[in-house]
Amino acid sequence: MKPKVKVNEARIFKMRRQGITVQAIADAVGTSAAIVRARLLQSGKFPGRVHLKSRFPEKEARMILALHKKAHSLREIARAVGYSYETVRTVLKNSGLSSVDSLVWAAKRARRHANAAK
Repeated sequence: MKPKVKVNEARIFKMRRQGITVQAIADAVGTSAAIVRARLLQSGKFPGRVHLKSRFPEKEARMILALHKKAHSLREIARAVGYSYETVRTVLKNSGLSSVDSLVWAAKRARRHANAAK
């Protein structure tokens, strides 16, 4: 039988309740994700599904929102920040913005027509 690995269970439970992923907890306490998961389940204190911390960088999210306000398309924003179209769409959705905001698109069309007329 394998010897039990000593881990700080209180720390594991606290981190999990804070929304930290099982893998991140395992890295922090110096063990495997399987052991962390097993300890959470064996204890009966497993908090179940918890709201995980957002892993999307705040700086890039602000840049996406700024470009969206300047009437750039989702594809243009995706190219500018180096993320996929779907990621940009998700960031906007999670920020409470519609990916197809009629006012933004109206402004973009007006800008294109003004540039074409010059």
